[in-house]
Amino acid sequence: MTKDMNLKINHDCQAVSNGAAASNTDTVASSRVSSLLASKDRDFLLSPTGNQVKVCDLEGKIIGLYFSANWYPPCWNFNQVLVGIYEQLKSSGSNFEIVYVSSDEDRGCL
Repeated sequence: MTKDMNLKINHDCQAVSNGAAASNTDTVASSRVSSLLASKDRDFLLSPTGNQVKVCDLEGKIIGLYFSANWYPPCWNFNQVLVGIYEQLKSSGSNFEIVYVSSDEDRGCL
């Protein structure tokens, strides 16, 4: 059986799962999420336009980690669908962000 879990980052950059208050388990999850998204030398991600987005700017949002590669046709096709869905969610006021984790080796593919 799988368990659905939404992950949010609260004001202290701690994880909050399914809208519940952060527990010790959630705090550990936050550390893991932060360690995935930031390091001691880099506390930001790059937007599709190349702008820096601080990891803490994602606080309070539901974050989807999307692993993909544009060189693989099924991923490329799904990327196009995901962009459309993301734009619909954002236009309806959704508090959702996608962190794209690329398997592309060529920066031009991003």
